[in-house]
Amino acid sequence: MTGSDKKILALLQKGFPICENPYQKLAEEAGITENELLEKIEGWKQEGLIRKIGAFVNHRISGYTANGMAVFDMPKDKVREIASRMAGRDSVSHCYERPRLPRWPYRLYAMIHGKSRDEVETEVRDIVRQEDITDYRILFSTRELKKTGSRLFREDRS
Repeated sequence: MTGSDKKILALLQKGFPICENPYQKLAEEAGITENELLEKIEGWKQEGLIRKIGAFVNHRISGYTANGMAVFDMPKDKVREIASRMAGRDSVSHCYERPRLPRWPYRLYAMIHGKSRDEVETEVRDIVRQEDITDYRILFSTRELKKTGSRLFREDRS
């Protein structure tokens, strides 16, 4: 990855400018044309370096004030199938498989957002009923300590 590539990624991570032509503005900042930027992004998507470009919605401001990290135990051979269905639910923003630990047997983790604690609990009960899961917990957030995306590349470090 070149210094120019890292600069472009740093600009993309910073967020899009609020203007009529955000890609053009980012390209100008990177010192390339808009077409070059779009081709670079498309190439990275094809390579798997970038999965998607999208907006982060502040769920608290939009009224979704309850967050629960639901953790589920299930047979390993069921994880991908169940996770695929779970990840497709509108209330689920993150869905991860993790290894079981001796004193923490949960394999599948899903961040579920709702407008109330009851709404999150209802959503989780619906999931466990549909998926025939018997062992689960919901870990509710008590406060938000950080809300930003990952920053793997910075303009000041190439």
